Amino acid sequence: MFTTLGEIMLLGLGADYCIFLSSMNKDNLKKIIGSIVVCLLTTESAFGTLVFSDTKVLASFGSVLLLGLLGTVICSLVCNLYILKKVHN
Repeated sequence: MFTTLGEIMLLGLGADYCIFLSSMNKDNLKKIIGSIVVCLLTTESAFGTLVFSDTKVLASFGSVLLLGLLGTVICSLVCNLYILKKVHN
């Protein structure tokens, strides 16, 4: 049950990344991807510490968010770069 809340949280974070990436163009590509990477690293480090918790619920919540955030960012980047490439060609 508690990990389901983490999955809902991942949907919100993924939507946030997609909205932020939608303002991307060829001029600010490096700046926006750098910002996303910094956000990913800080969020991963915050939720990644939960993996080491002695409480099983918190540890599973942390592992769901740790892996889910990585997948969410990769999917957001790939989808938005594909859309950017299609729009500008």
